[in-house]
Amino acid sequence: MSGYNKKNVTVADILKRKELEKNKQAQKNKRQENDNKRKLTAIEKRQQEQKMQMIEEIRNVYIPSIACQKTGISRATLYRWMADDYNFNKEFTKSRVEGRGAINDLAESKIVSKIKNDDTKATIFWLTHMHPNFINPILSISEETKEKMKLSPEYLTGLAKRLAQWKRENLH
Repeated sequence: MSGYNKKNVTVADILKRKELEKNKQAQKNKRQENDNKRKLTAIEKRQQEQKMQMIEEIRNVYIPSIACQKTGISRATLYRWMADDYNFNKEFTKSRVEGRGAINDLAESKIVSKIKNDDTKATIFWLTHMHPNFINPILSISEETKEKMKLSPEYLTGLAKRLAQWKRENLH
């Protein structure tokens, strides 16, 4: 028994020492657990900061791949966060809608600016997409939809006439 004074050592002393060693080991293990928790908390804090950066960035650029590049987060991570974190998904989606609105406002202002500079193409685009008297209802039905619904040319012509008549009656 190394480390023990053989003359005055009792069984109780040996058991106390073993108990002290066991307690020291338990305390060491507990400290390591706490350190691991602190590290995990640090990782979670970093992820929360990254998630907030992503939410802000998507508001500015609207396109997820560009937001990922700007924040240094992979698309796989973004989509994993969206699948795993309901609140993040909700905030991300909300911010993306806001970003889309900002892009739409920018695009609309560019078109209006071109119209003010006498750009005929921009004027035609605006009228055919925004003004009820110039929108062609048949053009607003996609070719794919026409195929799926099996709409005949006669039916589409009749539909266009009925919509034009409805416009005249209701918009003037």
